[in-house]
Amino acid sequence: MFSGSFLCVIGGEPLRTSDEQIIQDGDFILKIHIHNYYFASLCRGVQDELRVALLLRRHILQSLPKLAAFLEAMEEREKIKGIVGTTMLHKGVVPLGFSISDVPMNWFFRYKRWYLRLMLRLVHPDGKRRLQTWKQDMPLKRVYMSKEMLLARYGQNRQQTTGDTL
Repeated sequence: MFSGSFLCVIGGEPLRTSDEQIIQDGDFILKIHIHNYYFASLCRGVQDELRVALLLRRHILQSLPKLAAFLEAMEEREKIKGIVGTTMLHKGVVPLGFSISDVPMNWFFRYKRWYLRLMLRLVHPDGKRRLQTWKQDMPLKRVYMSKEMLLARYGQNRQQTTGDTL
């Protein structure tokens, strides 16, 4: 469901995670991306918006332990401060351990918002109507989690929890 790439945070305001870690300019992160084509193929034929949201949540929950294992296996793992992604699909991620913040609306994030709206139109079962009838702005947000939180919740030596299963 996710792909990750290793890179340096390019700029912007420091990100304070829910476990009080700070990810700031110059820190190394895993940049996460939702595989839009994979998600679209999963949702094909699903008409109910709630079912689409639950399907996405379930696949994210299945992907986070794999992402934690990927990070644990990296030689550079000690340098990584956390995982960061940019999305319009940010509702319901806080209980999964993510924190959320606004993105600056510079040219890059304006373009990214346009691109993600296009993807929503193509991927969502009722994307065209949803974009036309959505009254409020569809905000682009950063979702992020510290490396410590990711490994504690989803890593190989994680504490077993019961609250985040479907």
